[in-house]
Amino acid sequence: MERRHHLRVPIDIETLIYCSGLPVATGLIRNASRFGVLLETECQELHRHQPVQLEFRRSGESTDIRHRVTAHVLRRTIVGVGLEIDDADSVSTLVMASLVDAHTVTALEQATDDEPGA
Repeated sequence: MERRHHLRVPIDIETLIYCSGLPVATGLIRNASRFGVLLETECQELHRHQPVQLEFRRSGESTDIRHRVTAHVLRRTIVGVGLEIDDADSVSTLVMASLVDAHTVTALEQATDDEPGA
């Protein structure tokens, strides 16, 4: 049964996955909300309840600006993992809120541009 409480938006951002402070794999954030992420990855070493960190660069930002968020694995899927963002980490929640808000605005702008007569 679905228990989502926050809007999910398509993201498609490449990310580096860290476990215990060490980079272990790469992935692609397919969609995200302020408190959750669907991460496509081939990494088989990620297990339920495992703490992880994601490091990514938002499109349009300088290559030396990287964001890191703390999360833990909620579930595995065939293509990757579902993550819950650590809401006790204020930096992670602010980064995710900013990321999701920016992609929500972009999606709304594209929908408006696609309307007939726009």
